[in-house]
This record gives sequence, structure tokens and C-alpha cells, in this order.
Amino acid sequence: MLALIGVLSILGIYAFGCYVVYRVIRKFDQEVFYMETLIPIYNVYLLAKQVMVAPGKFITINLVVLFLGSIGAGVYHSSPAVSLANFILYSLTAYLWGKIAKGLGKNFWLHAVLAFFNLPLL
Repeated sequence: MLALIGVLSILGIYAFGCYVVYRVIRKFDQEVFYMETLIPIYNVYLLAKQVMVAPGKFITINLVVLFLGSIGAGVYHSSPAVSLANFILYSLTAYLWGKIAKGLGKNFWLHAVLAFFNLPLL
């Protein structure tokens, strides 16, 4: 029973995060449906597509860093590889939210810093 509550809580938090992404995407593109934002990597692609020229490169860099960080952690049994990968991923996330804020006419740096605290702009 406790495991079911945990799974439902995680799904609820994920659905809320997808709803936040959906609301931000709707400010740029009115033709996006909420169900599209429920797909894990595609929702970040949709978000990056609104403000970047080459969102595919952004997603590819994210996946490569994630893959190399996990390989480095498994092969070398070192947490510096994971720490470096996490730092790069957080920096890319901050850059994405800063670009979105700039596209909406808001301060780039303020929202890039707030991305570290998981406070996206609504």
C-alpha cells in the first residue's frame, strides 16, 4: 500500500511538472496539446523548440552528457564524473529557462538562477 502511494505521488509530481511545461509552451505555440508534454524527452524538445534555432542539438548534448556521466560513474566508480555531468546538465537547464525568459521579455539571468531552485516562470 505504501509503495502504491509512493508511485502515485511520483506520477502526480511528474504530471504537475508537465503541466508547468505545457503552460510555458502555450505562451509560444497554441497548437501544443497537454498529452504531448507527458512524453519524457519530447517535452524538453518542445520547450527548446520554442526559443532555440537547433533544439535537436540541445537534446543530443543533454543525452550525451547524461550517458557519458553514467558510463564514467560505472567504469571509474567515481563521483566526480557524476558531479561534472550533473553540473553540465544543470547549466544547460538554466540556459534553457533563461532563453525562455528572454523570449517572454523577462530577465535572462534571474530565471536562469531560479531554474536551479526549480522555480520556472509561469
